[in-house]
Amino acid sequence: MNREMQARLVAVLRDAMNAQGITQNDLARKIGTSSGMISQAFSGKAQMREERWRMCCEICGVDFDRFVETQQREVGQRPTSESDCLQSPSVASAGPAPVMAEPEQSRANRACAGS
Repeated sequence: MNREMQARLVAVLRDAMNAQGITQNDLARKIGTSSGMISQAFSGKAQMREERWRMCCEICGVDFDRFVETQQREVGQRPTSESDCLQSPSVASAGPAPVMAEPEQSRANRACAGS
């Protein structure tokens, strides 16, 4: 998982954790890792194996496969030139998966920055 996708997943997980009252310590204990590892992964300083991200998602009620599918679909729709960035189409997530929608301008700026 690349850093951008990891950051988006962390945002979705944080929202789900806040809604359910789950702390990083709770999450670490449930997936069998240290709270330090969760903290580093959530801050982007460390990578976790996909298996651990899947476990985090399951605990928080996030559909990991749907999240990844949505992110891959968005990557395919990113603007490819500066003029495309100025008129970036809105990309909406469909379905019940708790996928955080970003403001359109933020998504366009990141796409133009080559992220």
